[in-house]
Amino acid sequence: MPPYYLRTNQPQKWHALQLNLAMDDDGSNPSPPYDLVILGASGFTGKYVVREALKFLNTPSSPLKSFAVAGRNHSKLLDTLKWAAKPNSPPPSIAILTADTADPVSLRMLCSRTRLVLNCVGPFRLHGGPVVAACVQAGCDYLDICGEPEFMERMEFVYHDQAVETGSLVVSACGFDSVPAELGWMFNSKQWVYPAVPNRIEAYLSLESDKNIVANFGTYESAVLGVAHMDKLIELRRSRPRRSKPKVRKKLSVLNLRLFVGLLARSSVGRWLLLNFPSFFSLGWFSKKGPSEDEVASASFKMWFVGRGYSDLRTSINVGDKEVDAEIITRIMGPDAGYLTTPIILLQCALIVLGQRDRLPKGGVLTPGIVFGPMDLQERLQQNGISFDVISRRIGSTK
Repeated sequence: MPPYYLRTNQPQKWHALQLNLAMDDDGSNPSPPYDLVILGASGFTGKYVVREALKFLNTPSSPLKSFAVAGRNHSKLLDTLKWAAKPNSPPPSIAILTADTADPVSLRMLCSRTRLVLNCVGPFRLHGGPVVAACVQAGCDYLDICGEPEFMERMEFVYHDQAVETGSLVVSACGFDSVPAELGWMFNSKQWVYPAVPNRIEAYLSLESDKNIVANFGTYESAVLGVAHMDKLIELRRSRPRRSKPKVRKKLSVLNLRLFVGLLARSSVGRWLLLNFPSFFSLGWFSKKGPSEDEVASASFKMWFVGRGYSDLRTSINVGDKEVDAEIITRIMGPDAGYLTTPIILLQCALIVLGQRDRLPKGGVLTPGIVFGPMDLQERLQQNGISFDVISRRIGSTK
């Protein structure tokens, strides 16, 4: 098998190659040659995902025995491998595959060669749909680092039933945008021992750095397009049958871009200004260059979960009439949220999929909490630099 595939301008030849690679000599379907493929590996976040994946390639007890990187530009992918492997040379076993989210044939080819796709190509509302479609059609699993609600809800609406049929497990937001919040809520909830019960859990986020760190343009672009198409999300939610969902109150002290985005994103001229001058309109928080390695290394996050509730549920049937008299505060801490914590989370989710697939849902478009909450993801994150701590506990004291 060659170390990489070159996509040509002759679809019929590419299609023939796809058919040849999809079958053994006896006509049977072989096992995919790669455990996972990192799509968009040469992007700003993608290269950190590659670096994280190298830590677990062929290590003791790791189910990751082979992987490939994929994207549109072979030379950029090769540079990514060199960067991620330094000071060593990239392992020769890692393949470089060319694929384009605008080319469904190349995506189908990609999905036929792997058990799992890690998608790092954003904005996902522009580039994610074809990747999900190809994975669902091929029956391979899919994880991404998306934080775009409209994309995630649309993928569930369009592909969930088909994914169940083909056995494709599709999980978005396997990064900082969802997992710390979901696992943090679960961790705080587990600290309440009956008859004490929580009434609500509030989350507070702090992003910290001793340098003037800026974020990658891709994150900013996703935010701009998300606000610009907010009406699409509202339309989608109104068109779907209502389902009961747990209610969690959250307060996040994060950067608020709505001052500029809300005014400009609705018009094509406004979007052009926002996307071509990100540093100006984000007050220097985002740039097309993105943060340096030193800036990424200097950053960290802290996320507090403040649970308030009742010390003894048995003393009052109608808890609405009972005064809150208990509080448990927990905290999650880790390195840079976007470029270090996100790859850590994504890779640990991927290793669970590869090593414990029979314990996960057979298929469907689901959330990280549903899929990975019952697994050992928290313990894995703790072993890889993300801490979970109980800060304080007050049960039964006065207000």
